[in-house]
Amino acid sequence: MPIKFINRSVLSTQKMGKFLASIYGISRSTSMRICRQLGVSYTSPISEVPSTKREYIENHFRHRPLGIDLQRRVQNRVSDKIRFGGYSGLRLSQGLPSRGQRSKTNAQTSKKKFKFKLSMISKN
Repeated sequence: MPIKFINRSVLSTQKMGKFLASIYGISRSTSMRICRQLGVSYTSPISEVPSTKREYIENHFRHRPLGIDLQRRVQNRVSDKIRFGGYSGLRLSQGLPSRGQRSKTNAQTSKKKFKFKLSMISKN
């Protein structure tokens, strides 16, 4: 049976730590730290976590952007940098690293991501 938790519908059998780590903006180490602080097992189902501890987690993340809100903020910041035309915006628009990394022999991951984004844009 689904439970409403952190503005998401979650199966009650889903593991607490795995669920927290699946949210965009919460890393695996952060979810493990939260579970450890509350004294909840990382592998315990959400239905077995007391409601007071679930409320604490919800309050902890209430004022932080998560999921699609965080993705939009990041995307807006990148598009702002590109629009302003600064050096980092120029590098981002070319699909290159923008923080001073070497790009002659490295930066293959960044270039691949850029090619993938271009192909997705051209299909639409």
